[in-house]
Amino acid sequence: MDKNLKTKIETLITKAKKGDTDAFGKMYDILMPYIYRYVRSKTSENIAEDLTEEIFYKSWENLYKYEKLKNCNFTSWLYRIAHNIIIDYYRNNEYIEELNDLESEDNLYRDIEIQFDIVRLKHFISKLSKTIQEAVILKFIHDLNYTEIADAMKKTEGAVRVLVHRGISQLKKMVKK
Repeated sequence: MDKNLKTKIETLITKAKKGDTDAFGKMYDILMPYIYRYVRSKTSENIAEDLTEEIFYKSWENLYKYEKLKNCNFTSWLYRIAHNIIIDYYRNNEYIEELNDLESEDNLYRDIEIQFDIVRLKHFISKLSKTIQEAVILKFIHDLNYTEIADAMKKTEGAVRVLVHRGISQLKKMVKK
């Protein structure tokens, strides 16, 4: 996420904290696709939609608690909420992971290969430790920088770099087998 967009989000959040629902709506429009992709990478499509909605509801409810800390921006705070809601979901629901359904019967061979690659990648990522999984997903699927990941995971930037490096190394070994 570029610096101008982060600045715009912080401006919208400042307005939203003062009760401007339109500002929160604009922020939602910007960040919802990022949060949805993050949740979708950890759940099924239907569950991701519901949890994403819950994440933004909780963020609106608790917006008064958000304080721009030295190295914590709103996006990192939102990812932290998302992470906690996903953990709560799995803690409170018995879950049997289903393979992703193909969107329609009309998918071409290429689409089937892409689905296979996604399932294969998810399988490899699922073999990583939970902490490494989180760092790798935030870095490469959600395109967060190391500072944002560190804020979201409550770790140092150096620790996050090590986690991502370990994840890449482990994934390379798994793919080569």
